[in-house]
Amino acid sequence: MEENVFQDKEDKLNKVLTVGAWQDESLIGLARGVSDGNFRAYIEDMVIDSLYFKEGVGIKLVSKLLKELSCNDFIIQRRFFTFL
Repeated sequence: MEENVFQDKEDKLNKVLTVGAWQDESLIGLARGVSDGNFRAYIEDMVIDSLYFKEGVGIKLVSKLLKELSCNDFIIQRRFFTFL
């Protein structure tokens, strides 16, 4: 029984997805999500180069995560940081 519980936990921990957006050879956006594989997913990180703000990069990254993680509920917490 304990081995099965460990496998369940390991499966949950392995449901991590990172997606990126590229312009030529430059990474301009990155988003990462974690899921239990069934019910809930949490979009943990999203970073977009400030030169590409308001270009739809974030929408495309989140859309890809939503499609690939396919859960019933998603949790997104918004925080904005600007790095100079």
